[in-house]
Amino acid sequence: MPNWVRGDLKIRGTEDNIKKFLLENFIQNDRQIYEDENNLILFSSKGFQIKDTIENCILKVIHFNFALDEKIKEFEIKKIRALREIQPELYIILSNKYDIDIEIDAVEYNSGFYQNIEIRNGEIIKNELLDYFTNDWGKKQSLRSDGEETIQDSIFLDMWL
Repeated sequence: MPNWVRGDLKIRGTEDNIKKFLLENFIQNDRQIYEDENNLILFSSKGFQIKDTIENCILKVIHFNFALDEKIKEFEIKKIRALREIQPELYIILSNKYDIDIEIDAVEYNSGFYQNIEIRNGEIIKNELLDYFTNDWGKKQSLRSDGEETIQDSIFLDMWL
């Protein structure tokens, strides 16, 4: 049985760019779309796969409320799932194509790692893997995108609960 990474996907961009990203990349045969002046809702009884990813999927409903007057909107999708780990390369392409910023926080419970990815303007700002299994129970081992190891305080305990 494969290991699944679970987490949250945060998107920042203009209303139009976020809408376009959602409509073009969350696919399913039975997808239903509802839109009014303040909301975009996508529904699928099977859940959605994120287009062109290796088994990155989310649950059945996406609800983007864009009623706020702010030019730059933030949108969060809870409970994203990915097979084994999140591959940031596709998200770099999506960030460039839709002019959005992307942040993903995810945990793989069986192998014991936390992954944090931050992409701004199509550039990886952070791709961090934190290993839960170290000899020091109060600390977690971190592998930064530049390959250097650092020790960080244990701040992600709530992700395990």
